[in-house]
Amino acid sequence: MPPAFSPEEAASIASLEIDDLLSLNDPATLEQRHEHFAIPGTVSSDYLEKFYWLANGKLILAGIRHLSGHRDEPFVHVMSSFAPTIQDLSILADLARARFSMFRPKGLSLALKPSVVPEDIVGDLRLARRVVVGKLSEILNRPRPVGFERISFEPFDIESRYSWYESAYRDFHLERPSLRKWVPITDRSDLRACANDGWIFQVRIDEKVAGLIAAESRALLGRTGAYMTELLLVPPFRGQGLAAALQRKFVETLARDSEGTLARDSEGTLARDSKETLAREVELIWGTIDSGNQASMSTARRVGRTAIRSEYFLKL
Repeated sequence: MPPAFSPEEAASIASLEIDDLLSLNDPATLEQRHEHFAIPGTVSSDYLEKFYWLANGKLILAGIRHLSGHRDEPFVHVMSSFAPTIQDLSILADLARARFSMFRPKGLSLALKPSVVPEDIVGDLRLARRVVVGKLSEILNRPRPVGFERISFEPFDIESRYSWYESAYRDFHLERPSLRKWVPITDRSDLRACANDGWIFQVRIDEKVAGLIAAESRALLGRTGAYMTELLLVPPFRGQGLAAALQRKFVETLARDSEGTLARDSEGTLARDSKETLAREVELIWGTIDSGNQASMSTARRVGRTAIRSEYFLKL
């Protein structure tokens, strides 16, 4: 598959990602995170993204995170442009414990370009997930995946249908217990954010309820984007290669949205809350995919998305 970005565009990705991370240092954002997690003994400035020079002269950008937003799952996120050696990992672990001791981090996340691979995969270091991106315009130029014509969307009411969604996700976790921690159920507030953008749908295949798909408006690398929040298929529709067709159907819906044609409910009212924002250009389709979720990674590639960043995780 051809790269999603030209060499010139790829060269600017690192600096744009740094800008995105440093935007977390907005005072209001720092205070919001501090109040939300309410970790005893911390202040808002503890959430700052900072550059650190390592003892061996290498530079990193690091900040605290919480896995899937869980207060009791803190880890230190590190961005670097070098492939870490065993010595680097030891230095990074010591820095994480010392600089972020007030959070008692359980792990260290290393964000690297896909072409940068650690020389030694040691101890508990594992590839955790990838940031996967595609240009909407290029996705639309690809042939539609098999099964596209079988899929239709209808409005999804969060309040009345969330229990169905929870049940479907429990069944998924029973089937794939290794993904429970890394692919958690999306809470109501996040799904409401998708609903506010008009991008949440009940999926039907051959006119039968088959799943849920949702995204929210979220920029990436300075470009407008749709962040894939949820793509769920229930048995017996899993394992048929339909996920790529489902994602393509969703992308075409976003494209119509960009032209100002929005889905309406049975009474003809607009799906989104803000009726003034009828037309929005969507440039990128993106999201994160757990390394153990090979099916989702394969689906993303078939749709036309590619990895621009890999995240490795080291237990502390």
